[in-house]
Amino acid sequence: MENKSILLDILNHVKNETDISKFLFSSKASRASLDADNDVSVKPIKNISELSIEDVINANLGIDFCLKTLQSNDFNGLDEYKMTACLFKWCIKITMLYLSQILPIKPTSYNENTFKTLFLDSALDNEYENMMTFSTNIVENEHNLSSDEVNAKYSKSEIRKKARNVLTNIKNKLLTIDNANDVELSLPAIDAIQCPIYISINMKSQMEKVVNQIVPDKILVISDTDVCKHYDLACMINSFVKDSNCEIFEYIVENSNKKTPSQMLDALMFAEEKRLTKASLIIIFGGGSVGSIGGMVAKLYFRGIKFIYVPTTLLSQIDCAIGCKHSVNGHFGKNKFGVYHLPEAVIINPLFIGTLSVDHKKSGLSEALKYGLCQSKTLMSKVINYNYTCFNIISIMDIITETIKCKLEYMKEDPYASSPELHMEFGHKIAHALEFLSEESMPHGICVAFGMVAEAKLFSIRFGEASDAISMVSYITDAVKKVVSNLELSCAYTSNEIADAVLYDNKRRKDAIPFIRLVSEQNPSVEWIAEDDVLMRQLEESIAFARECFS
Repeated sequence: MENKSILLDILNHVKNETDISKFLFSSKASRASLDADNDVSVKPIKNISELSIEDVINANLGIDFCLKTLQSNDFNGLDEYKMTACLFKWCIKITMLYLSQILPIKPTSYNENTFKTLFLDSALDNEYENMMTFSTNIVENEHNLSSDEVNAKYSKSEIRKKARNVLTNIKNKLLTIDNANDVELSLPAIDAIQCPIYISINMKSQMEKVVNQIVPDKILVISDTDVCKHYDLACMINSFVKDSNCEIFEYIVENSNKKTPSQMLDALMFAEEKRLTKASLIIIFGGGSVGSIGGMVAKLYFRGIKFIYVPTTLLSQIDCAIGCKHSVNGHFGKNKFGVYHLPEAVIINPLFIGTLSVDHKKSGLSEALKYGLCQSKTLMSKVINYNYTCFNIISIMDIITETIKCKLEYMKEDPYASSPELHMEFGHKIAHALEFLSEESMPHGICVAFGMVAEAKLFSIRFGEASDAISMVSYITDAVKKVVSNLELSCAYTSNEIADAVLYDNKRRKDAIPFIRLVSEQNPSVEWIAEDDVLMRQLEESIAFARECFS
């Protein structure tokens, strides 16, 4: 095959910024799929819906071809700097196009920078940014650099090396996605109704199946401002909904982490204004807080209409979305007003985690660690060894799946997850107090990490220095530090104020509060502790210990 004509096609496309989809579907683009030593014919792509992971991974759309060219330095007499820049930009464009087909990415905010956040390992940030600057300068030649100036400014070997590093990482990521198998679990049945949990990279096909089985007359997407910066789920839904008369609305919750009754009522009034019916569908698209608000709206509207939950944070994917509990906060504590309402389906796409901050990744992993400490040493090991700087789809899907399985084991005994004796509350007494005092500015999982250390210390104080509780403090603290590292409290409240807020816990019965004690490794037990001055002093000492551990 004549490589030069393919290089020229790519060069012209990138320089002229022509419609990438038209170029991909042309016979010229298909030629890029042919290896120099292989004359196997390629089936042309007819339209955007046919774009598959194999098209991007293989040379079908040029990544392998580009890598081979960069490796062999075979530019067929064309300008090497220009071709390296064009090959690099070409590969970024085709991968961005593919991601836009499997995620509801908002076109207006989708650019090379958001692609980096979503898809690249943070260790490659500098190389990627250098290559984007180089490619833009060379392709567009904004500074009108002469050949001599280009040679003086850039090293050919270094540029090729950076390009290969970034493109190899992209290719490996795509291969990992291709190897990620869908997982289907289900929540315990309530009133003979079962809720499937789909863990899948291809969320669009799962949503299409569930939504078109329901055949709603109207769809209300409830989301929040952070999610809507990157994604537009309503647009994706509109592309596959069968009923052309189905109206799709979107309600955006501002400061959803506050989870107030007024926020829930505002969303409820919006549903009424849009005249949703009993045949309508709510789709919750966001983290745990917007999930609680949306779940309450779905339950209270006409005493309950159907809803689907598409969680976008790691914490919501492993915990908040797994169940039927929905609640908002009161004036004196967390989760004071709530309902039970089972979703029609929970659809989890691990790719959403790519846009999360490190703190929110640590928040989700801290919650997963809680299940590991209480229930599974294998899960605990996977969480501790997870690498934040390398977004491995297989690893995170494994953690999500195993954490959900752990939670489902306990939900078999209590489908409503309402028993104060379940280990799922480990670390949550102090965690909820912290969240409430900080007005939800601290991520839930970070508060749980702090709470697990403080509550472990509480039992070492209560049972004395000679007890096994002492060794458990070290065991739990070491595990938590490996996951969250350098944890600092963002609220300025004193240990006394935090301890006082614990007394408003929503699981208390009369004058006693149920704390979860880790008696030994993966062996939790409930301890009901009377609310008195002794508990207050012990709580203050425990909180001070945790502060010192993570200061």
